[in-house]
Amino acid sequence: MSRKERIKKYKPRRAAPIDSTDCSKPPSMFCRGLKFIWKVVTILLVLLGAVVTLYNLSARIAVSCDSPVYPSKVFSSPFTVENKGILPIYDIEFSCLLNNVEWQDGSVMNVRTRTKADPIKRISAGEATTIFCRPLPYKTVIKGANIEVEVKYRPAYLPWSKRASFRFGTIKGSDGSLHWIRKALSE
Repeated sequence: MSRKERIKKYKPRRAAPIDSTDCSKPPSMFCRGLKFIWKVVTILLVLLGAVVTLYNLSARIAVSCDSPVYPSKVFSSPFTVENKGILPIYDIEFSCLLNNVEWQDGSVMNVRTRTKADPIKRISAGEATTIFCRPLPYKTVIKGANIEVEVKYRPAYLPWSKRASFRFGTIKGSDGSLHWIRKALSE
């Protein structure tokens, strides 16, 4: 055999490629620890991303109260309901719960009233609407009251409705008329 023939026949041995799925050798403790830490960090980042996304998509409702239309009648105050979320809300209904309405004659009354407004089909992000709680039929003057405005709505991403409550109490102004101020639900 000639030298050229021997060179053609000779094939150098190459090193076997490294196979990460090779199970013949157990991975080192360091490698197993790194893989575990990487999995934990990945899971935590995915969960954090899901929480942040859900928080940003959650509906945020705010209710504020303006001055009474008729200064001598505190129940003529308009309540502004605003969608502060980034998605619209649907099927909005309002109700008012009057607590501890104290009359001039000393009697106290609690009653739930529905607003006169029809349910609203949609409030887009950043939009607001104004509602009035139904006035009480009594002619006597009230000394004080608490009111809870309840908003029932359906967020854009949920098939069911949610409720949000906002509480207001009266305070006597310098002119002697009553005004609503915001209070915590637990007060």
